[in-house]
Amino acid sequence: MLAKPWTVMATILFGAGMILWAQPPRTIHGFVSDAHCGAMHSSPSVEATRCMQKCMREGSPPVIVSNGKVYQVKGHAADVAEYIGQYVTVQGVVDGDTIQVVSVSNRVFISPAHTR
Repeated sequence: MLAKPWTVMATILFGAGMILWAQPPRTIHGFVSDAHCGAMHSSPSVEATRCMQKCMREGSPPVIVSNGKVYQVKGHAADVAEYIGQYVTVQGVVDGDTIQVVSVSNRVFISPAHTR
């Protein structure tokens, strides 16, 4: 008869632990590169985009480069790859050097001259 209460207690404790370990989504602003090139290409240029596209055709997955850190993309890789060579805003859960992508969108920069 004692096994059942212990099973229930273990399940409750496990569930509570999972809630505490869950991380909220974060917003990362960065540049879409590929895993082979990584941070070597961290700003837009025709040459960099051509290089990254070639690497991706050869199987290198997309990555997000933000403030010099390279994040491996988990989930929505095809959506991220559409922005190769561009600045993006990514919503996702960061775990070390990996981001579980929830959404990705093109990052639009507003010139200070246009804010007056």
